[in-house]
Amino acid sequence: MSLAPAPERRTSPRRADPEQSSRPDLRVYTAEERLARTQRRQARLMLAISACVVAVALLIVGAANIVVTSRQFRVDALNSAVGSAVAENQNLQLQRAELESPARIVSIAEHRLGMVMPKSVTYLPAVPMPAAPVTKSHGARHTGTRAPAR
Repeated sequence: MSLAPAPERRTSPRRADPEQSSRPDLRVYTAEERLARTQRRQARLMLAISACVVAVALLIVGAANIVVTSRQFRVDALNSAVGSAVAENQNLQLQRAELESPARIVSIAEHRLGMVMPKSVTYLPAVPMPAAPVTKSHGARHTGTRAPAR
């Protein structure tokens, strides 16, 4: 086996006309230039991230404001309903008080039902009932009725 020498690399001279060249010009950066370029990239990235965070925060605040506003409309509607219910309750209590008034009841009894007030009132005393006999049967009172069968 024979080893052939490696072909020499030929370098072509740079062409002055950019239209004829299909490759872009390549450039070697120094460490300082690479660091500056990396820092600029990081700064742009941080700016973009910050802008996104601010935009999301504004969207969240806007959505929260919408929710609060819609809940406030609901609270206002419920307060209005409570106010009308309280007013209706007061009117009904007034009507009930008017319907229960003794003067109205007497007037209806006399005019519609034809009742008259008595000239005198006689009160009868309450007569005490005789006590029922008590018998002891398993600690229960016997009242003359049969206990249910178990």
